[in-house]
Amino acid sequence: MKKLYLILFLLCCCGSIMADQVLQIVKADGQTHTINLNQEPVTSYKDGNLVITTINATISYPLETIRKFVYISGSDDIQNLKGDKFEISRDGKFLTLSGLDKDTDAYLYSINGMLMERIHVTASTSISINLESYPLGVYMIKVDGATYKILNQ
Repeated sequence: MKKLYLILFLLCCCGSIMADQVLQIVKADGQTHTINLNQEPVTSYKDGNLVITTINATISYPLETIRKFVYISGSDDIQNLKGDKFEISRDGKFLTLSGLDKDTDAYLYSINGMLMERIHVTASTSISINLESYPLGVYMIKVDGATYKILNQ
């Protein structure tokens, strides 16, 4: 139970950094509930429940029925991004970095800072990362000293 509280707390902290559109609650049975952030949701825990208080209502979910809750912003994910030296594009579950210099490293990190994958550019000047093998969530890609946030959904 302490682990669940810690995970939910970390999600809250990370969510406050990236939130600007909706709070999505995903229940264990697959149902999702969405709360617009303009409703100013405040998350707290009371008697084994996740309590979300907005300017209009208070909603309580038993923790055992919650799989996860995340803050989602449509503007935070990479779709097509042109940097000075390279381009990042997305096609479904594939993230492609093209125009990279040879002997460049790209790093994929989880939102909590764990290195998920290191890709070294050798002969080609582009690399592709299949996000399908990773859990849904927010990731960071670091290349040429710059870091970009991506959403695997």
